[in-house]
Amino acid sequence: MMGLLSPAGRLTEIQRVVREHFHEGGSLATVLFVLSGIAVVVLLAYGLTIRQRRVERIARSADPRGLFRDLQGKLGLTSPQRQLLDTMAKELRIENPAVILLCPALFDRYLGAWSVKRRKAIIGADESSRPDVAAELRTTLFPSF
Repeated sequence: MMGLLSPAGRLTEIQRVVREHFHEGGSLATVLFVLSGIAVVVLLAYGLTIRQRRVERIARSADPRGLFRDLQGKLGLTSPQRQLLDTMAKELRIENPAVILLCPALFDRYLGAWSVKRRKAIIGADESSRPDVAAELRTTLFPSF
């Protein structure tokens, strides 16, 4: 194909050397050099990926809401339970919402404060299902208490 695009007489010196090199074939040293180059690129990409994951993990742990979401996922909570926790944390404006999950006393305290706030704001609006979800959530979070 190269011969069709450019006749042999019109090749520059560099093009002629490259053409001759590819006609002769590569040596073992060239193959090893190329493979080592590929290995370096793969190892560099792997190292950068590991570093990026570490940076993301550090950033996520510094984010209280991110930590709260991660803990909810690891606890295997149902959708209504997650929704209840999220609503409690948002409406009470808790700076570090993961504290709700630390112990039953804190959970009960925040649940009580949220219930009082909800009753003052909205009387009788969808409160019938909340106590059941709250009781299930407490049992899920603190099974031995």
